[in-house]
Amino acid sequence: MEYKGLKLQEVVDWVVKNRLDGQAGMIVVSSEGEVAYGFNSNAMFKGCAIEDVFMEVGIWE
Repeated sequence: MEYKGLKLQEVVDWVVKNRLDGQAGMIVVSSEGEVAYGFNSNAMFKGCAIEDVFMEVGIWE
């Protein structure tokens, strides 16, 4: 997935740096299932679950 010639992670990094006010973060999933994330705080909570298969909760630092 590309946006204006940038790869998904590059877009997320740009948005976090230039568009999010204060301390914030984002997790993005493309229509192809590609995942990218970014944050501008000291840490960001994360979680993932697949019904009856998998569950994870943690902190990115």
